[in-house]
Amino acid sequence: MGIYVEMFGVFKGEISQEQVDQTANELVKHFGCEHFYLYDNKALEIADVIGIFEDEDVMEITPKEGERFLRLSLCGYFYTIGYERGNYPIYQSIAQWLESKLPSIEIYYGGDSVYPVPFTQELRDILREYYAQTRHKKYMQNF
Repeated sequence: MGIYVEMFGVFKGEISQEQVDQTANELVKHFGCEHFYLYDNKALEIADVIGIFEDEDVMEITPKEGERFLRLSLCGYFYTIGYERGNYPIYQSIAQWLESKLPSIEIYYGGDSVYPVPFTQELRDILREYYAQTRHKKYMQNF
């Protein structure tokens, strides 16, 4: 087992199910189906609530007035400093692609047991530089 990557967006404004479905289809065509769990053939879906781990408990967060949560069904391990496992370049590319398609979205990045944080340009730059230097070497040194 490991920590699986989680990514979701907070979309400010209205977005229809048709727009989400179209964006999800384009996402899979652009990046390939191997990067997503395609439950009901959806790489992206509207979520009324996001469950996140806090300590040992699951906390649910809901969107504020005028916001929608869009959950990505990414397939892969989380990547960060100290946990060098996932395919970070693809995660960064997916976030940037979504921001270009849905300009009013704010992307959050985390893992299934790691509290999600805003996936800011500063965080992306730090992780991109770290990935360029180490990739998965530090994780693989344990074996």
